[in-house]
Amino acid sequence: AIGFSAPRPPLKACFGPETSGQCGWWKHAVRLRQDGPIDTDDDTLVILVTKDPLFWLKSMSKHYYEMQVTDKRAGLGGLFSELWHEGRRYPDAVSLWCATMESYLDEELFPSGRGVLLRYEDFLFRFWEVMVHLSAFLKPQTEKLKEPPNSCRQKRHGRQVRGRDEALQFYAWECNRHCDFKQWQLERARTISPQL
Repeated sequence: AIGFSAPRPPLKACFGPETSGQCGWWKHAVRLRQDGPIDTDDDTLVILVTKDPLFWLKSMSKHYYEMQVTDKRAGLGGLFSELWHEGRRYPDAVSLWCATMESYLDEELFPSGRGVLLRYEDFLFRFWEVMVHLSAFLKPQTEKLKEPPNSCRQKRHGRQVRGRDEALQFYAWECNRHCDFKQWQLERARTISPQL
């Protein structure tokens, strides 16, 4: 566009396994307006990864992380009841997913000049296009990555933790999105989007 000045691309990566999630944009976190915008410098690009809500629910059903569910049921059942996360009450995990996405899309909290919203499914199935896009944020003289990419499992907890090849197979099958859900749970998820 004429007169449009693109923001200077962020240039350094400051988040890795060594941080253990100790930052204001750690996954599963809902940032509120009272928290203000993310506290990063101009050389940092925050990559916010989201997942299809049904696959996210299935993933969270294996390990609740910081969520405290009030229902004694494990798995998917516990996610469709009242829960607490970071000291806040949510009617269910669908509401938590919605609140997280709303915060990610709030320009005042996550300015688009300092952050990128990345769908996990795009990262998985459109890896090269995503990498080309993200590489635009690297310094021109960057010769190599700090760590080479790998396809090993990144988590050890929970059951059915998948490596890249297993994830490609699992996420490719549409039926895997819907299996294990009860009809009323799918109807609740469809309040986000009828296509679910």
